[in-house]
Amino acid sequence: MGTGAVLLLAVAAALLLLPRLINKEMVREKIVHLLSQKISGTVTFQDADISLFPLPRVIIRNVSLNIPEKVSGTIRTVTVFPELGPLFRGEVRLAKIQINGPSLTLRIPAKTDDKVKSLEEIAALLRSLSLGSTEIRLRVDHGSIILERLNRSPVSFKEIGLSLDLANTKEGVLLTVNRLNSKDPGLSISAVLRVNPVAPMISLEAKGKDLDIDPVRRAALDLSGDIPVVKNIFDILRGGNIEQISFQSTGSSPGDLGRAANIKIKGRLNKGAVVISGLDLMFRGVSGDCDITEGILLGHNLKGEIMHSRISDGMLRIGLKGKDALLHADAAVSADMTDVHAILRKFVKNKEFLEELEHVRSINGKAEGRLVLGESLARVFPRIDIKAMNFISEYDRIPYPLEIRKGRFSYDEQGAAVKGLDAAAGKSFFAGLDAQLRTGDKTHLTILSGQAGIDTAEVHRWLSSYEKLSEPLRKIGSLSGRLNFSSLTFQGLVMDSQTWNFKLYGSAEKLIIHTPLLPDALHVNSGKFEARMGQLTFSDANTNFLDASSLVSGSLITSLQSTSKGDIRFSGTVGPKALQWIKNAFSIPQYIRTDQTISASAARLTWQERGDMAFQGAMKTAAGQSVVMELAKDQDHLTISRLDVADTVSKASFRIDLQEKKKQLSFKGRLSTDTAASLIAVPQVQGGMLQGDFTVGFNEGDPSGIIAQGRLGGEKIVLPWKKEMPLTIDSASLSADKGSVLVDSARLRLGANAFSMKGNITANAGGLLVDMDLSSDHILWDDVVKPEGDIAKAERQSKTKRKPQKVQGVVRLKTGSLDYYGFQVAPFHADIVMNTDRTDIRVRESSPCGVRMTGDISLSADEAASEMGMDLRFDATDQELKPTILCLSKGKSDATGLFTLKGRLHSLGRAEDLKKVVEGKVEFIAKKGTISRYKTLDTVFDFLNKGEELRGQMPDLDKSELSYDLLKVTASVGKGYLVLDEATIDSTVLGVVAQGSLNLVENRLDLNVMVAPLRQVNKIVRYIPLIGDVISGSLISVPVKVTGTPADPQVTYLSPSAAVSNLANMMKRTLNLPVKILSPLFPKEKRE
Repeated sequence: MGTGAVLLLAVAAALLLLPRLINKEMVREKIVHLLSQKISGTVTFQDADISLFPLPRVIIRNVSLNIPEKVSGTIRTVTVFPELGPLFRGEVRLAKIQINGPSLTLRIPAKTDDKVKSLEEIAALLRSLSLGSTEIRLRVDHGSIILERLNRSPVSFKEIGLSLDLANTKEGVLLTVNRLNSKDPGLSISAVLRVNPVAPMISLEAKGKDLDIDPVRRAALDLSGDIPVVKNIFDILRGGNIEQISFQSTGSSPGDLGRAANIKIKGRLNKGAVVISGLDLMFRGVSGDCDITEGILLGHNLKGEIMHSRISDGMLRIGLKGKDALLHADAAVSADMTDVHAILRKFVKNKEFLEELEHVRSINGKAEGRLVLGESLARVFPRIDIKAMNFISEYDRIPYPLEIRKGRFSYDEQGAAVKGLDAAAGKSFFAGLDAQLRTGDKTHLTILSGQAGIDTAEVHRWLSSYEKLSEPLRKIGSLSGRLNFSSLTFQGLVMDSQTWNFKLYGSAEKLIIHTPLLPDALHVNSGKFEARMGQLTFSDANTNFLDASSLVSGSLITSLQSTSKGDIRFSGTVGPKALQWIKNAFSIPQYIRTDQTISASAARLTWQERGDMAFQGAMKTAAGQSVVMELAKDQDHLTISRLDVADTVSKASFRIDLQEKKKQLSFKGRLSTDTAASLIAVPQVQGGMLQGDFTVGFNEGDPSGIIAQGRLGGEKIVLPWKKEMPLTIDSASLSADKGSVLVDSARLRLGANAFSMKGNITANAGGLLVDMDLSSDHILWDDVVKPEGDIAKAERQSKTKRKPQKVQGVVRLKTGSLDYYGFQVAPFHADIVMNTDRTDIRVRESSPCGVRMTGDISLSADEAASEMGMDLRFDATDQELKPTILCLSKGKSDATGLFTLKGRLHSLGRAEDLKKVVEGKVEFIAKKGTISRYKTLDTVFDFLNKGEELRGQMPDLDKSELSYDLLKVTASVGKGYLVLDEATIDSTVLGVVAQGSLNLVENRLDLNVMVAPLRQVNKIVRYIPLIGDVISGSLISVPVKVTGTPADPQVTYLSPSAAVSNLANMMKRTLNLPVKILSPLFPKEKRE
């Protein structure tokens, strides 16, 4: 208490004595002089007062300041506080300066190439600012400063407040800015500058808060835009607010403070704008912590917006130096899918991926994930990891909107990937899809797992629009129904189908396939399938086609172009419509029945593209017949290793082995015709049966290799042979042992023909040796040569592809009658002798149309140059003419009488040239008969009946008969003509003679005919009295010309001058009267 009172009294005494001890005027003058001296410029002021209480101070008012090219302006007041101790010694040392209301303009000199000041120079400059004091404090309030720099806009600071301390220490100079703030722009900064020339060391530490980036950025760029680090920082930071910031830089020289490697900045950004200008990319509303260390701007805990998307939990690293500076941006993004699309288009470099992005016409939706950009400004690659997404896109490769409902998506410079993707397009969808797309020189796709549901109608229309797929898909007219994939995997190059390796597991649902290959739609109601590259496997496929229904399983080796291999198992029923289609499509013989429903079980069909095929299965008809078949076929070989047919009455097994040269067939058991009637469409005789155990084998073209064994018998068997004319086996019994087949007996019917056969067929070194008796009551040749059926046709076609069989031997044919195209030959007995080069038909006994005929016919075996030889003799004596003429004319002509015929025809040449090469002579005489119908003769009579002179006087053979006493014809055959040497009719009514020919090849007539109407001679003479004396006692004859065909003869008058003399002689010999032909008798237009 006492000590304190003493101290207080001492201070009070000092204050009372201070005015007496200190010279105020001297202090004021020294302070003013000191300030003016340090300023190095012009300083004026209004006044300067000194006050000693409560502390000594000098107040300078209304100061004007001008430092050329550096500073100019005014200061409202400058208050200077000297140190108290030195004042008592008459010294002035400043302790504190307060500046109130400064308004200054500072001119910043342009950057020069002058040497950077050293630490010593900087320290000296700072010490000079202390005005000789060890420590000095400066305070500025309510100030404004305008900073000017050549060729740049001025920068102003208003309402500046500053508090700093400058101290000289043993380590150097310490400048402490306790406070630097302004309202415009908003600043709040503190800083510490240390300069130690001895160390050497210089450091700057600064802190700030609530900094508005826009004005600070403008000021910084205007004042220090040529400093790279400043330019780069504010090229990135474009707006917002810095809640707090710290700066630190240390170096051994002043230049080190500006080195990016020495600068450390820490701060917090609020709602700022961050721009990566080299990428034309802006982040808006960014908040978070930012550091700058060693030339790298690092942002963390960032959030904000990019385009239309929000970011959070962000991190940014960006180098502040160089065009190839470090860049790494990583943030969680709540994205608008249009932004994802835009970023991919901006940064993706892969050409194929970019081409696909160009096909995205619109995209709307949201996604959640992370966006990473890196790793340098010159080479920016995006990495996108979307954890959740939902959007709709118009992708022009798909004709339906593509809807992504959920899933993950990632993209990096290696490619893209999806996981758990659920998507839909039209009526189709994908679910749980995991896939990777790797880009590079070639694009590689991997689908790890997924499910899908495909609307086949939509997908078929879509795929058919592609030119490369339109041709393969042309075979499918339309599709409907669904394919559901329970699992799918894929691996391979997208554009190289040869590298594809995929697996698809799924099922079909109500699938309907329309194809021009089928007459009706194929329905797949349900079924499972598995698809791999080049292979399709399916099971339990419930199918319908026409009236067929089956359950199908199997596999196909296939491509877009073809199916090279198949293995199908099926069971079900096949109705008449489907059977008929199968029959037509696979060229199954027409006699196989299709008018019933059959069931199939355990059936299997396999095939290969080159033609190999195999079938095995069991079938059953509605009538109860069961058929079990095992068949194999390749290009040159057909093997039916098992064909079993069974029902209540039949049990038979067939074996067939058909190779290119070697053939083998076998039968064992019994087969009822009732059973056969259920399988083939040939009417069967009820109660027939084929039974035995028989095998035959032979080498085509080598009859000597025939081997047969066993016995075979049957009755009432009908086989398809001729068109609409089956071959009926009334009974047959044969046996075989090695190379010999013995026909014990056989009765066959073909149409109206019935045959009996007995004999044997033996194979020897020269071929087949036949010794057979063939007999029939009646043979209708028209039935024998009718168009062939399936079996005969197939045999004939196969024969045209191979050399004729070498068959020798004899067939002895006997028939009571042979109807040869309407000509009756009764009987007809001949030996048919077969040699290797020809076949001879030795006619032993025959009567064609009642005329006895004998002779030989020889046929060449060479089909390429076939030759026919013939030598036939005809003989008839006093036989009835009527049946013969009716037979020969097939009822078109009719005559009676008794005739005698002698003739011979012979030829040698090609069979088709028979009419050209046949030669021979025929003599025919008929007596005491009548002629009722004969087309050529009747036409001649009708022609003469139309003339005025003979109208109605000639016989009309359509209504009456012509009686004759003698009818005689002498003819020869040769060079394609039948030549009438002489033909005469001697009748009590008239006489007829004729000469001429019939062209056998063209069937054309060329006849000269003379008719003498005996009863009209006197009547004609009366009409021509002037010539009565001339022709008295002579026969009047009328000549005519006959042309055309035998079926349609044409008649004209023949001029008397053209009548050959032998016609007249023939008439004279026939009627024993002279012949007179009168020219004026007929008009010119009717003459030849």
